[in-house]
Amino acid sequence: MRKSPVKIRAFSITFTPFLCYSEIMKIYKLTIAYDGSDYSGWQAQNHKPSIAAALNHAFKKVFKTEIKVLGASRTDAGVHALGQVARIKTDLAIPAEKLKWAWNNALPADISIRSLELVDDSFNPFCNVAQKIYYYHFFVERPLPFTQRYGYFYPYKIDFDVLKKALQFFVGTHDFASFRSSEDLRENTIRTVDAITLEYLPRYKAYRITIKGQKFLRHMIRRIVGASLAVATRGSDALSLLQKTMDARNPAHTLPNAPAQGLMLYKIVYKNTSSHPSTRPSPKATEGRRAFTPELAEGSGRTGRAPDRSVNEGWVKTGLEQSRKELSVAFTSEFVELSGRTEK
Repeated sequence: MRKSPVKIRAFSITFTPFLCYSEIMKIYKLTIAYDGSDYSGWQAQNHKPSIAAALNHAFKKVFKTEIKVLGASRTDAGVHALGQVARIKTDLAIPAEKLKWAWNNALPADISIRSLELVDDSFNPFCNVAQKIYYYHFFVERPLPFTQRYGYFYPYKIDFDVLKKALQFFVGTHDFASFRSSEDLRENTIRTVDAITLEYLPRYKAYRITIKGQKFLRHMIRRIVGASLAVATRGSDALSLLQKTMDARNPAHTLPNAPAQGLMLYKIVYKNTSSHPSTRPSPKATEGRRAFTPELAEGSGRTGRAPDRSVNEGWVKTGLEQSRKELSVAFTSEFVELSGRTEK
């Protein structure tokens, strides 16, 4: 008896990465750098690009779930940052380094997550702030195109002795009602400025004003800088104008507000930072079981806890893409970190 040929049905197996989720919400602390030139500020706004909205959108694009990034400082339109601090909550069970890497690759070139770490539930970027450190850069000679977006070109003659005296006028505890935005309607306008320094950066032919304090009013730093530069242009006789303006407690005066492009949030220092790291077991300890795990899309029947949240295939990019991402803020980082070195 003749046997019929055995027919073998061809089939393919597709491996698809999926995300696992934890029952416990995790808290992550982020340190973020950004060039604020093309954004309307940190806070999300309707129909306007913002840093927070870009971070939220990129996270959803990659991980198929929504988050809300909570930032420590609501920087204004055009203001830059090297050390903005933020917090997110998520139930994704992904090691922090992989979370940072995938998220960074989805962000635009002018935003970069510098660090991301798991912290305990008590961490809030608004609370326990010991000090915020801001830089304001300005040029007295026309800057190169590569640096002009990170500083204010001030073409008028400056008496630097007067400028130093003007800046020191603002150190200490004062009522800064006259040196705030007219849109800032907070009743308490008493603020303490811990220190203000002025230095020259030969590498970039720029001047840096460093201002330190626990908290500031809206536009307060820019109004301090603008007023000080205006007084330094007029001469020592104009120093008395600062006291008169402060005593008036009225932001509607003629002293200018320095442009946003020169301002940079450099660093935020917290009290008791040792309490922030989480005591929970790191997701990395169970990486093979809980993190990105390839499963059979056909045949195994396993689709993960949330099939509709499977990771976007586009997140798996090469290291070259990440290098391009980091280069986008490299100049800003060098401007801040290396500019204090004098050239030989």
